[in-house]
Amino acid sequence: MKTKEEFQDFIDRLRFHNKGKGVDWHYTANPIFLVRNEDRKTGIDMDCCNGTLWYYDDLKYESTDEIIEDMDADELQKLLSILGISDEAKIKEEENDDLYAALDELGYNQTGYVDEWVYVCAHFTKEAAEAFIERKKHDYRKLAVYVDSQFRCPEFNAVIDALLTGKIIWNEA
Repeated sequence: MKTKEEFQDFIDRLRFHNKGKGVDWHYTANPIFLVRNEDRKTGIDMDCCNGTLWYYDDLKYESTDEIIEDMDADELQKLLSILGISDEAKIKEEENDDLYAALDELGYNQTGYVDEWVYVCAHFTKEAAEAFIERKKHDYRKLAVYVDSQFRCPEFNAVIDALLTGKIIWNEA
């Protein structure tokens, strides 16, 4: 914050989220606004994952449909031949195991993944967390604001109380 007006705006937002109507929005009187990033870990056993991805050389696919759409005519013909069918429309009728085995034979590798929300940073107000996301979203996969409670964090709550009661003030120095 560079000006007294910016500081006062911060205090107003802080009051809204800690003592005002913002409490009804996030259901806690002692909020901290965490920015979290959805991180995807790949190479997970497919029996213990959120979903699967397919890799072929340096290409990544989210689904078998995406693979088939990306295939050139020769690759598609090879796939049809392995499956023992002649009509591309019949691919979707194939059992997953048969299709997966055929794609494996063509060099496509399937792997599992798990998505996890990972802590990035914390903010006193929702607006500051959202501003961070707007500034930095290009550096992360998928950012979101998560509201957590600082109910049992006396130091954090003492700082907020000091800000809201005027014990910590703006100093031009």
